Amino acid sequence: MNNNPLIDDLVADLKPVKPLKDFGLFALSCFGFVGVLLFVFSSIGFRLDLYDAMKNGTLLWKNGGLLLGIICSLYVVLHSARPQNQNLSFAIVPIIILLGLIFSRFLPLIEDKIFIKEMTNVNMGGWQMCLGVTLFGSFAIFTIMWNFWLKNTAPNNPRLLGFASGALSALLAAFAYSFHCNMDGIFYYLICYWVPIFAIAIFGYFMGNKLRW
Repeated sequence: MNNNPLIDDLVADLKPVKPLKDFGLFALSCFGFVGVLLFVFSSIGFRLDLYDAMKNGTLLWKNGGLLLGIICSLYVVLHSARPQNQNLSFAIVPIIILLGLIFSRFLPLIEDKIFIKEMTNVNMGGWQMCLGVTLFGSFAIFTIMWNFWLKNTAPNNPRLLGFASGALSALLAAFAYSFHCNMDGIFYYLICYWVPIFAIAIFGYFMGNKLRW
């Protein structure tokens, strides 16, 4: 039987593709987080009351809330990076816990009838540094992830993957910065942490179009 020359030409041009490994994303995430953390430690240092913040529960709801976001976004990225359909229902669990932590900070303000006062008189001290580190760190981490992992993915929903990747990058940078920040008001937390996180996630959503295969 004669071989089809067209098929032979196509096969000759094939190049082996390395399989996508979850460990690569874990390694890049750790690398990005540690990089921003070292920058924070070497340039502005950790908060002086870090031990007290750990004892009074601030690290639990503030830093812990960001860690929950990292777990959620990492889970979504890993489960949306391949063409087969994946069950993303587990992602709702850290989101529910995060919302519970935020509500736990609202409750005392509601009980003391100072919710509106706190919301309209937010102490925005240090917001420039918070946004600067989060945004710069986010773009740095996202760029690294894009070039070394994301561009090798084959998602069914590239915009979802882009959104989750942007959120993951921002959360890693914000989590690193949170070990310096001593601004523990819930509204400061929402404005200076979660607003830029969602902004980078939306950026990732539009970048996701480039992940089509």
